[in-house]
Amino acid sequence: MRKLLVALVVLAGLLLLADRGLAAVAQRTVASEVQLAAGLTAEPDVDLGGFPFLTEAVRGRYDRVEVSSTRVPAGAIVLDRLDAVLLGAQVPLGEAISGSVTRVPVEQVTARALVGYDQLEQQSGDRRLTFTPDAGRLRVTGTVEVFGQELSAVAVSRLDVVDGDLLVTAESFEVGNDLADSLLTGALEGRFDLRVPVQDLPYGLTMTAVEVAPDGVVVLAQATDTVLEAPPAP
Repeated sequence: MRKLLVALVVLAGLLLLADRGLAAVAQRTVASEVQLAAGLTAEPDVDLGGFPFLTEAVRGRYDRVEVSSTRVPAGAIVLDRLDAVLLGAQVPLGEAISGSVTRVPVEQVTARALVGYDQLEQQSGDRRLTFTPDAGRLRVTGTVEVFGQELSAVAVSRLDVVDGDLLVTAESFEVGNDLADSLLTGALEGRFDLRVPVQDLPYGLTMTAVEVAPDGVVVLAQATDTVLEAPPAP
């Protein structure tokens, strides 16, 4: 009986080592493919989750894969951070072990991306607008010329997702004088507005919502029945 118990403990240990070893190999393989698919300069952090891993590896389908990346290109801007959850990712066991994965079909992807305020400021161009959070709204600061005088003004603005772009729209202006604030709201319509194209998101993602955060704008995105694969060679 004692020998049987010892044998079972040894077998369990070997299976655990095999499980973790195979998980490490598969994670490196998937991370490499995700890096190519998203055009990342550095390999992302990938967690295939699931335990025991062997059960998912054998069937070639991973219920949940978490991917975290930094400095992700997205059209005209660069995302400071992108955290994505891949549900139902399909990676055949043989391809994972051999490192020959070329495409990863995924049933669903949900993601949160951070667009730093510096990216919005760059998109404002010669207007040199600055952005700070304000209770779920954005305070957009810039200068305006009124009766030949240059004044500093603040627009309290809302955020929207419109046709795949991030839209900043002023709702009211502040220059330190109630009467002037009222007049400027009509006169400066559109001057502090900004439309930022957040395009070519990785993993086939499409923006669904946007939120104001302390260090930038958080973009929520999702995709269904997408395939992660490296773009064709030019």
